[in-house]
Amino acid sequence: VMQDGPYSMCRHPLYFGTLLLTLSAGFILQSVGLIAAIFLVSIVYLGITIPREEAALVGGFGQKYRDYQKNVSQLIPNPRTFRTPAVIEVTIEGLTAEVKRAMRWVLIPGACYLVLHLRAQEWWPTFSVWQLWQ
Repeated sequence: VMQDGPYSMCRHPLYFGTLLLTLSAGFILQSVGLIAAIFLVSIVYLGITIPREEAALVGGFGQKYRDYQKNVSQLIPNPRTFRTPAVIEVTIEGLTAEVKRAMRWVLIPGACYLVLHLRAQEWWPTFSVWQLWQ
C-alpha cells in the first residue's frame, strides 16, 4: 500500500486533483451552473466509485489497507500527515509518461478562455434553462 507523498495526505489524491481541475473549468468560464453540475456529478461518481475501489483494496491488502484507512483521509488532503522519503528514484520513462499526461491538463485553461471569447461574440447563441418553460 503506497503511503508516501500525496498518498500520505489522502487515499485518493488523483480523484481530488481531477475534481479540482474540472471545477476550475467552471470557475474560468464563470459559470455557476457548470460548477454546480460538475460538483453534483462528481459527488455521485465518487460516492459510487470510491467505496467499490476501497472494498477491492481491502480485499487485496486486508488489514494493512484498513490501518491505512484509519490514519489517512479519504478524499480531502490533510497536509499535516504528509511524509515522503528523503530520496525518490525516478525513471525517465515514468517521467516522460507523466509529462505527456500533464500536458493534456494544461490545455484546459486555454480551451476555457477560447469558449469565453466565443461566448462574447454577437453570433454566439444565448440559451437559458428558463427558455424551456416559456
